[in-house]
Amino acid sequence: MGRKGHRPDNRQVQQPAGLQPGWRAVRPLTYVPQSGRGFELARALVEAHEAGRLSDDAHAKIGERNIWLDTKRGALRIVYSRVRQGWLPLRERAQRADPQHDLYTLPLEAADLPLAVDVASYVMLLDATLDTAVSLATCVERAVVPAAERTPKATLRALPGVNPDEQRNVLGTVRDAFAHDVAPWLSAILMRDPNAEPDLAILTADRQDFETGTGYVLLSQVFQWAGALDEHLLQLERILAARLYAAASRAGPRR
Repeated sequence: MGRKGHRPDNRQVQQPAGLQPGWRAVRPLTYVPQSGRGFELARALVEAHEAGRLSDDAHAKIGERNIWLDTKRGALRIVYSRVRQGWLPLRERAQRADPQHDLYTLPLEAADLPLAVDVASYVMLLDATLDTAVSLATCVERAVVPAAERTPKATLRALPGVNPDEQRNVLGTVRDAFAHDVAPWLSAILMRDPNAEPDLAILTADRQDFETGTGYVLLSQVFQWAGALDEHLLQLERILAARLYAAASRAGPRR
């Protein structure tokens, strides 16, 4: 997908074979921003470029990554909605289930099956969106910030209110597990208190230890990370826009 006037990345992917004879045209798909974010950074980017503080190449690379991030943030909203819609009816059935059946599996209905796919997609997209945000920030700082003052990558990845070790060991591990190894098996967590809401355990290993909290991650925890990511991206956009505006206000050659 692309936008009118958008300059594609220079990296090339070599296809095994070209299009078959008879093709008529290749029409890039345009789309409207999905997340509603990124506009402040885009304005600052234009101002810094027009002021002569950014080269055409730096302007294109930063703008491209801003579009990537906007696209992924929009996708997160879509997948979040799908996960919520898929989990809520299953949660209600789990809550109504007879406690005498706790030792047995909870049968899924046909409508429940997309939930497993959506959960895995959501977890992978969370970490991938953070990767894109880091790439964007790094690109901005390389263009307008002296090397000694640039933000460390660990700081760019740190989500507010989330333990760094937990984020690295759990979120990264879950993402890698789904991307390269395990299938997204799920288990409903039922509470002794009938008024307490069930949770969804997303299994990430062959075995789970629910006493020590290994081999799985809870959906409620993933939703908390998503909220922290949204807050982090909002603050990061403001910081990067401020850096670009500051660069635009300084006289000097393009970088």
